[in-house]
Amino acid sequence: MKKTVRNILLWVLGIILLIVLLLGGATLMLNTKNVQQKLLQAATERLSERLQTRVVADSVSVNLFGMEMSLYGLSVDDLQGLQMLQMERLKSNLGVRLRKRELIVKRVESDGLKALLVRSDSDSVANYEFLIKAFSKKPKTDKQPPSEKKSKNPLFDSLSLDVHRLLLKDASVTYNKADTVTALMLGLLDVKRDGKKLLVGIDSLHLQTDNHQPRKNAGRPKKGAFDAGHLDVKANMKWVINYLQKDSLNATLAEATVHDPETGIHIKDLRLNVLATPKHVTLENLVLQQDSTLLNIDRTDINLPDKKTGQQLTFRTGNITGHIVLHDIARPFAPVLQDFHLPLKLSAQMNGTDDQLVFHHVQVGTDDRKFHFTADGVIDHLKGKHLLTISCDINQLQVKQGMPEVIISQFQVKKLLMDQLYRLGDITYNGHFDVLWKRESFRGRLTTAAGPMDFQLTVDDNAENLTGTVSSPTFRIGKVLEMPKIGDVDWSAEFNIDISKARTAKMRREKGGKLPIGIVKAKINECSYDRIRLKNLTTDVESDGAEARGSIVQQGKRRDIYSQFIYTGSNDQKNRLKIINPGIRFHKKQTEDAQPDGTKNKKKKDKKAKASDENSSTKVSDTPKAKTGK
Repeated sequence: MKKTVRNILLWVLGIILLIVLLLGGATLMLNTKNVQQKLLQAATERLSERLQTRVVADSVSVNLFGMEMSLYGLSVDDLQGLQMLQMERLKSNLGVRLRKRELIVKRVESDGLKALLVRSDSDSVANYEFLIKAFSKKPKTDKQPPSEKKSKNPLFDSLSLDVHRLLLKDASVTYNKADTVTALMLGLLDVKRDGKKLLVGIDSLHLQTDNHQPRKNAGRPKKGAFDAGHLDVKANMKWVINYLQKDSLNATLAEATVHDPETGIHIKDLRLNVLATPKHVTLENLVLQQDSTLLNIDRTDINLPDKKTGQQLTFRTGNITGHIVLHDIARPFAPVLQDFHLPLKLSAQMNGTDDQLVFHHVQVGTDDRKFHFTADGVIDHLKGKHLLTISCDINQLQVKQGMPEVIISQFQVKKLLMDQLYRLGDITYNGHFDVLWKRESFRGRLTTAAGPMDFQLTVDDNAENLTGTVSSPTFRIGKVLEMPKIGDVDWSAEFNIDISKARTAKMRREKGGKLPIGIVKAKINECSYDRIRLKNLTTDVESDGAEARGSIVQQGKRRDIYSQFIYTGSNDQKNRLKIINPGIRFHKKQTEDAQPDGTKNKKKKDKKAKASDENSSTKVSDTPKAKTGK
């Protein structure tokens, strides 16, 4: 009995020793460089046949004891023979759990990945599409024989993949589409598992675009520097992937900085939560911090476009709140705001499509509410450059006395009529404005301490002239001009003011004027000067910026009172009004007045007779009709 047991043990030990020797020999053979090189050559040749292009690798290193593999000098060409993909080194550490049928990738590390992707236009085939087709799974059909449906390697088909760490260093992707080159460079992508979550770190991300055209603001200092054809964006990000499946994503952008020195975009902090499916994306708790601007958006729902169903891109935000300083967006979008450092409080909601933006319940103002306005608006035809329109309803604008000067001081403009502006006191406004491509128009009512004004203004397409009409049933112009002898004025006016910066600057240098430049034609229905009350006045004024010259005519039935005046407003002289060449002129007799007395009397008699006939006709028609019977 003992001898039998001893023989069995010897056989078992012999079998185990043989297996160990065989595995050890195979391991030693695989660990030799010669064998590994032959295996690499066979693998690249088979891959080249499958892809119908050149696939090469310099060398491979396999360490079965440490379960490590390194691949060096990988290169893949596209079907046109261009080097599409290359990588200096790919290193991986593997592990296998046979009981759980699980392949563990402890660490994958790539150095020097470079990709060149080419697509001549939107209708052409990209040079990388053959790779997608080669490695995409073929759809199963019921016509396939059962033998083909069954896997030849059931062990590996049921083997799950568990990646613990992925490191991508010094990677770059260049995408050529039509005339635009997009280059994406990455210093480091670090993906590691933390329980059920994935932690993703992105360092030194660099995005550049070049459409081989001059920048949009080249030679146009008033236009912002942002140009999608010339981006130079640098970013760092930290993501937490809470849940990731084929058709859903739950992720958190925990930290991000974005900077483009060319356009002036500088985001110091960006945070948000993302919930995504193939047809819908929800962004929650978005926080955007610039130098002095902080924005919060509690929720944004985005319906993604779908060509099959015809669904277009639509979105709707929740509450947008924050404190903004317009200087932060000056360089990329509006250079005129480069000195605007006044902090403003913002609240709004927004929705739209890829061709339209609609704004609701917009509120902007200072914390002390010395400046505050509410508005609603829409921007249409975002895709059509020359069709772009902006419409906005200003529901209420309130500006306390002294605040207009503060706002104007935020701009690099000549400060004109500032004293007169202060005397307008508190200002409120409600109205509407439109921007049609480059033409701008405004209309509404301005209520001031000196009285209300209704106006309609237009800035022409070249931003050189301001034209429009202004009227007021009662305006205390004497108070505004510090001329107490002038009383309330019922007036209306039309004007054409030169707002060309080049022309006005030249005139200011030559004459030192502080007045607007242009022409004004006004009608004064009623006004008073000292103790004299006048009606039916017309005036024409022409100003060169330093001196305004005009004439005033008071029209009567038999006579006109007229005069000319000069109003001076320059750096060298104190503002003053001078009346010159006053006079009276009498009208000639009108045609009717010049007729003989007999003719005039005959017309009067005919008029009386006609009136008498009309009265008689009226009396007859008013007499009751007699009743009739059968």
